[in-house]
Amino acid sequence: MGKSGVKIPLVGLAVWTTFGTRMTDQAVEDVISMAYDHGINYFDTGDAFANGRCELVLGNVFRRKNWRRNSFIVSTKLFWTSGPSACPAAPGLSRKFLVEAVEASLKRLQLSYIDIVIVN
Repeated sequence: MGKSGVKIPLVGLAVWTTFGTRMTDQAVEDVISMAYDHGINYFDTGDAFANGRCELVLGNVFRRKNWRRNSFIVSTKLFWTSGPSACPAAPGLSRKFLVEAVEASLKRLQLSYIDIVIVN
């Protein structure tokens, strides 16, 4: 990915609202584990997907699986007008918003870093 040194695989798994609302946590873990076991190591999510629940469910899987952190890539999206970090009364991309939104995503994902942050 540019000069960042991050190498993104051709195939990834998008963890969208289905993973936060329509599947059991065990089913989610089964799907993510199967993907990882078959070489998919790029997981994409967003803070507004199921109001943060998708990040939380994905983070719980990472914690339970205890995979080496450098063996998978995580991207998340920040939505400044919706989701748990949004401030509809004063939407925008201030430094404060970005720092707080990333910190909240890190907490939900239970990770020390996020490989790619997309502002959506």
